[in-house]
Amino acid sequence: MTTFEARIELLPGTVAPDVYDPSQGRIPLDDFVVSRFRDGSPASYYGDLSWNRTPYDPDGRTRFLHFTYWDHGDLTPQRDELTREIRWMMFLLIYLRRSDALSNSSLEGYLVALRRLARLCEAGGVRLQDALADPALMTGCAENAAHLSSIMATVVTFLRSLGREQVGFEAAGKSADAALKAIYRKWCDNSKQYAPIPTRIYSMILSVLSDEIEAFEDAADRLLRVYQDCRHDPLLGREASRQQVIRKRMNLTEGAVRPRLASLLPEYGLDEFFAARGTAPTLHGLSSLFREALLIASLQIQAFTGMRHNEVMALPFNCLETIERDGRPHHIIKGRITKLTKGKVKRTQWVTSEAGRRAVLLAQRFAEAVYLASGVTPSRDASQPSPGFLFISSQLVASRPELVATNLHLNEFVDLRARLQPAITDADLCELEQIDPHRAWRSEEAFQAGRPWT
Repeated sequence: MTTFEARIELLPGTVAPDVYDPSQGRIPLDDFVVSRFRDGSPASYYGDLSWNRTPYDPDGRTRFLHFTYWDHGDLTPQRDELTREIRWMMFLLIYLRRSDALSNSSLEGYLVALRRLARLCEAGGVRLQDALADPALMTGCAENAAHLSSIMATVVTFLRSLGREQVGFEAAGKSADAALKAIYRKWCDNSKQYAPIPTRIYSMILSVLSDEIEAFEDAADRLLRVYQDCRHDPLLGREASRQQVIRKRMNLTEGAVRPRLASLLPEYGLDEFFAARGTAPTLHGLSSLFREALLIASLQIQAFTGMRHNEVMALPFNCLETIERDGRPHHIIKGRITKLTKGKVKRTQWVTSEAGRRAVLLAQRFAEAVYLASGVTPSRDASQPSPGFLFISSQLVASRPELVATNLHLNEFVDLRARLQPAITDADLCELEQIDPHRAWRSEEAFQAGRPWT
């Protein structure tokens, strides 16, 4: 049987990895050497979760192919299986590709697509080969990673050219190619509308969100206590003139003026919190803080699930479920979608991390106070009917305490938006140019060094 050498442009002094002999097993053993240092010693083995490609970089740059596709948690049996599938795909690209050797950058591009596909497969409880073999699954995954659909199409075409005997399964037919390319063309047409977020900026956004979540977690008990007291007493916290109007409307007897919110805040330990956030010490200000807490929670949910804004706003109150698998907790957020369902509501769920779970719990604490003040006792049990939406209006300043769904927009909170919009640096622009070298980033007004990221 034919043997295969790794398709690598060996530089002077570099040593090739092992030769692949399919007769000894279609999939290499874990101790198969996939890269070697200059002295011939192994740099990486097939079974490693990262392959060191540094010895084969023409510029001597550090290069690794990392197969871990998750951000949090440990290596579970499912993740182990998916990483093995990713390794096999990458091995085929290195050893069995018939054309020129792929550069490290090209291999990294394929790996990005395969890792994203693995995340989607984990969430769907399927194998990588299931997605690569089923046109419907393949295009469904591509819809959630449209910018990578062209690479996915190339992978499917490549696997199909090798055939079932070499790959181990039958890759999706040519109908998948056309669908994937159509998804990519559509994404290209809209690519200027949604720019990828540079790594540094994205990390800063997540860091700010984490700090904001923590700040509201620390203040939540005090905020909820003053909210509940002001909802229970229709006069408490209001200005004197407003108290007179309420007394007449409710036919209340005259009495001493109740304290307004500004004088109550020290008692609840909230005066510094209001001042630090630049919030007016009024009921309007308190209501604004409720909305800000819910907005921050919604942004963190988006960041750690991939939901769209409208999908987050449509979440039911009891959307969070934690299940045990492989002895570890896995957090699921249950909601609904209407996109690509011809307007029909489709129940769905997203896997999230501990950060996403914290955001849901924070939103539930504030929403629960509104429900309780309105005479509704909500259950957080995801198996029970939901009392309503997770994101509802606090109705602090309304004439009637009704439960009203709300919508949240970042533009309402100028200071928060400013904290979430770090200034663009030249390094950020360089990363954008690496992501899409065909777009003239620096010619666009929105992408100028020193300008806030929008």
